[in-house]
Amino acid sequence: MSQVNLLADMEQHRSPWTSLKRAVWLTVILWLMATGGACWLDEPVASRVYSSGLYLIATHSAFLRIVKAPGSFYFTVLIALLLWLFHPASSRPALLLCGSGVMAGGVYTLGKWMIDRGRPIQNGAFANHPFELHFFRDGVLGLIASHPNRSFPSGHTCLAFAMATALAVYIPQWRLVFFLIATGVGVDRLLEGAHYMSDVVAGAGFGVLATVLTMFVYEWAFSRGHLSNQIRTVSGR
Repeated sequence: MSQVNLLADMEQHRSPWTSLKRAVWLTVILWLMATGGACWLDEPVASRVYSSGLYLIATHSAFLRIVKAPGSFYFTVLIALLLWLFHPASSRPALLLCGSGVMAGGVYTLGKWMIDRGRPIQNGAFANHPFELHFFRDGVLGLIASHPNRSFPSGHTCLAFAMATALAVYIPQWRLVFFLIATGVGVDRLLEGAHYMSDVVAGAGFGVLATVLTMFVYEWAFSRGHLSNQIRTVSGR
């Protein structure tokens, strides 16, 4: 009877993780499909932004500079500091926010180096080659000395969605607002002609993934530290 109870208990603990894994895989598949679908809109959207002159308005708009701000790591650090000041009893929200930002930065930097796709509009000229890619350009040196005109994925969007996901974990009642703000960052990057549609969609997914990875790392680190403290207490050290 005890063995049956043990097996039932193991199954009970396994089922949430199974559900989580299924949800993660489903989300990843949908995200990949959305990124692939966005590729069909890359050239038409970028061409419209260029021919209409929207990129000139967006580039010089003070309002859109504010909209784009959450896509900056400096903004992430500022929000993390505010979280720490208002919740000094726990540093975990601020740590998750900063960690997610660092993870997102690493993810999009690696992605830009691996794909090396040029921006749709450079120096006022429209680059009508959305699928001209240069994989791993300049080898390891290209990863260290990254140049600013790499388009895929959108770094600002990646950071904005990483921050939105991290904030949604601790303030879930505001999650819709956080993701709307992050979406605004992506829209701004499109209007500026700095990115193709698929750059923005991919950046959003990478941002969410960066925060999820950071959460797993932090949970492992905190649980390990808690276990070490318990061992020291039991052993009397």
